[in-house]
Amino acid sequence: METEHRERHGLVWPVMLIGAGVVLLLSNTGRLPWGGWQTLLSLWPVLLIAAGLDLLFGRRSTWGALLAALLALAVLLGALYVGLTQTKAETAYRTQSISQPLGGATSAEVTIGFGAGTLNLDALTEASGNLIEGTLELGPQEQITTNFNKPGSAAIYELRSRNAWPSAFANPASAWPADKTWNLALSRDIPIRLRIDSGAGRNVLDLAQLNIPQLNIHGGVGQIELTVPQRGSSQTVIDSGVGQIIVQVPQGVAARIQVEGGLGRVIVNGTFQKADDTYTSPDYATAEHRADVRVNSGVGQLTIQQMPAE
Repeated sequence: METEHRERHGLVWPVMLIGAGVVLLLSNTGRLPWGGWQTLLSLWPVLLIAAGLDLLFGRRSTWGALLAALLALAVLLGALYVGLTQTKAETAYRTQSISQPLGGATSAEVTIGFGAGTLNLDALTEASGNLIEGTLELGPQEQITTNFNKPGSAAIYELRSRNAWPSAFANPASAWPADKTWNLALSRDIPIRLRIDSGAGRNVLDLAQLNIPQLNIHGGVGQIELTVPQRGSSQTVIDSGVGQIIVQVPQGVAARIQVEGGLGRVIVNGTFQKADDTYTSPDYATAEHRADVRVNSGVGQLTIQQMPAE
């Protein structure tokens, strides 16, 4: 007597894929802020529970599959709701100031490790005499560490955030604290090799007045808005997981932007010439001031725009 074996497939993964596709579609069309992705990722423990229930019960009974799928769907709908309403929890932030003198350095390597929130970075005034200065808003358990060395004429400076995430996981609605801000500025007097490590949030990097020959940006989830240096030659690598990337090119700068990865949409405003996945200014080969940018992104949107003349 033959017994027909029918394999029952769970519903959690199809629901999660469809929901992630909906979130991406709404983000790409501008109807959902990219913070919805960060909220969704902050709820990953619940998604793991739903996947476990699916493995344990979903392939044995229809009711088990429906229960696990409903749990995953509730998480996705919650992320959409929070992303659309941009709810902000009332959190008391501590403000801390930092200042590091150049100390006679003629070049520098600077690393900024930022946890969550909004990072604003631009240029110091010419008379400052500091390598870096600014004000930092810190979460309830967040701490910062700094390290400065000057072996010879080159300075090495590192600023990192610690324990920025516990409060975010405790309160998913405020997992991306958009009102938590770091305002930093770098010296425009020396060349600086810069590295930005960002967990989640918005990074506004106005480097137009800075001398940044080499820039590496490692972003997790959120938005990166970069204005490339307007003097000299710069090389930039942007590695981003999920989010929106905006590359702004000042007047007088020729740019070459190479796109790698699974970006969902590329928007180009300006006279850039496209060849495969590379966008190049017409005068790039002969320009005095050039920016070379490579974008590696998992999921998201890239906007390339030529800035208007001042």
